[in-house]
Amino acid sequence: MLRRAIASTASAATALNSTAVSPMAARAMATAAGQHSQPDIILAGMKASKVTKMYHMTSAGLAAGVPLALLMGAPVTTIADMAFAVMIPLHSHIGMRSVIVDYIWDVDKQRAAIMLLGVFTVLTSGALVRLSLADVGLTQGVKSLWVKQNR
Repeated sequence: MLRRAIASTASAATALNSTAVSPMAARAMATAAGQHSQPDIILAGMKASKVTKMYHMTSAGLAAGVPLALLMGAPVTTIADMAFAVMIPLHSHIGMRSVIVDYIWDVDKQRAAIMLLGVFTVLTSGALVRLSLADVGLTQGVKSLWVKQNR
């Protein structure tokens, strides 16, 4: 049984590089081989299992980090804001990439959507870094939603 699984994974990786394979078959074979079916500028060269692990790590980091950042003071929030500037867009990128791969079947449209997602991920991360360095920061911005303004 293990030999069959190894052989099918090897043949899937070989067939993925072939142009005579339908898009749905290529996607299924890429998944079986632990690879992505479409190129991605953010997750280039990463195996699907590592991407899934990264998704779970960013989720745990955000779940623990956001409440701590909201409770802590200035030096900690600056470091947390910089971490959030990477983790939030990366976590969103991985999740939205899964949605794109699952629901957009046309290969060209899927490739364009993944590239556009990569552009938005980079822009979002850049905007969050700018907010953290040149403005009040993400944590202080969120805190200001609950603080009563004196007028």
